[in-house]
Amino acid sequence: MTFRSGFALTAAAPLLLAACTSAPQATKSSTAPSPSTAVQAKAVPWPAGGCDPRVRKVLPTWARAGFSDKGAARMPHVMSSRGDIVAALFAYPTRAWPSDRPDDGSKILWISRVPQQPMSPLKIDAYLDGSQRPVHREVDGGPGPSLMKLPQPGCWRLRLSWSGHSDTIDLEVAPPAAGRA
Repeated sequence: MTFRSGFALTAAAPLLLAACTSAPQATKSSTAPSPSTAVQAKAVPWPAGGCDPRVRKVLPTWARAGFSDKGAARMPHVMSSRGDIVAALFAYPTRAWPSDRPDDGSKILWISRVPQQPMSPLKIDAYLDGSQRPVHREVDGGPGPSLMKLPQPGCWRLRLSWSGHSDTIDLEVAPPAAGRA
């Protein structure tokens, strides 16, 4: 075999291989979702009953940096699913805030374990357990102090994004405090 014929055979091999293999044909018993199921799966990010908030009492060591009081390590908080961010709850339980008053809300300190870009906001899409429509919130400047207002009680799944990172937190929200509804 000469160099030229060997080169031609090497160059033609991928074409011959592609021509000899065929893609599998779809059958009616395929496990692919129907169009209506695919749309529904896209619309509902989490199924009803999937929300599972786990409130912890002692902050992880990396989340205590800004606290001067040793007792502050004992604070109710919720850890994100990846462990990249903590929601430190200054009032527990977190309450629903249906009003539009700017000074209302549950104080939450968002503490990021991963590096942040200066002034990059923390964006929050919150879904009430089983709901299809998110409530959008944003914390200017990224993780830090915030007044979180979620309009009704229940278990909420928060999809968080900040500085190129993303994570989720489940948060139980109690009914509004007396006189706040």
